Amino acid sequence: MSIKSLKQMFMNHRDIREEMDILKIGNVFPLSLENYELSRNTVVCFASLYCKICIDLLPGLSKFNQDFILITDGTESDNEEIIKEFEYSFPVMSLQYDSFHDLVAMTPSVILIDTDGIIQKLKEIDEIGEIISFVEESR
Repeated sequence: MSIKSLKQMFMNHRDIREEMDILKIGNVFPLSLENYELSRNTVVCFASLYCKICIDLLPGLSKFNQDFILITDGTESDNEEIIKEFEYSFPVMSLQYDSFHDLVAMTPSVILIDTDGIIQKLKEIDEIGEIISFVEESR
């Protein structure tokens, strides 16, 4: 196989998640949040523990409160350590690695859901300032 045909093979590759459109504005958020009272619009942040940008964001998330939920691809034990280390006052959920990455193509990502669980906004982010702006614009 030549380099040219190898490049062509990758150019023709489609990401199956793009075809799934699970996380799309107007759709119901696909995860159960029944254990969390959604009394206001809630920001859900997806952060992979295998993503350097995500790891760098973790300390800055401590400024958020109960209207914020962090979802990671780490274990419950990993999340307990993160909560303890950064003294989070908001919930942190765990999703199995494959389930997590079936939902989000890029991390970190933030999603705004309303009190009915409908996705209102979503954005891929690179730094804590973008999350702060997203949260402020969502209030």
